Parts: sequence; structure tokens; C-alpha cells
Amino acid sequence: MIIVVERAAAKDIIGISEPFKNQIKKKIAGLQNYPNLTNIKKLKNYSPTHRLRVGNYRVLFDVEDDKIIIGRIKHRKEAY
Repeated sequence: MIIVVERAAAKDIIGISEPFKNQIKKKIAGLQNYPNLTNIKKLKNYSPTHRLRVGNYRVLFDVEDDKIIIGRIKHRKEAY
């Protein structure tokens, strides 16, 4: 799978502290194994359509054919 990070998600990760940032990057790289991952949930009535839980952060993404498009990376209080 190809992973595409949108501009908004790239900006979101800049403001995250280094230990969480590294953890998030590892989980995003692991999305290549989608759908064989835990901590992924399909969202109802929400765009992006999926979320990956990484501690207190949520990686919000869409799946299109062989692409995963990372839309936002937000703290769980701000994600939805």
C-alpha cells in the first residue's frame, strides 16, 4: 500500500512532542499492513473514514484502492 500524508497531517505532527511523534511515525509506517492491524476502527458518518489509535493521539485516514491517505493527526480530545 502507498501511504500519502496530506499537508494538514504534516502540520499536525510538527506540534507533537518527540516521543509521541516517533511512536506515531512507526504506526503510520505499519499501515502498509492494513487491514491486518489492531487499533484501527472504521468511523461512521465521518470523513476521514478510519482512525488509528496511537496512545492519546488519533491518526485519521481514508483508504482508496491501494492508497492510504493520512488526513489529520489529532489529540483524542480534538479528533472528532
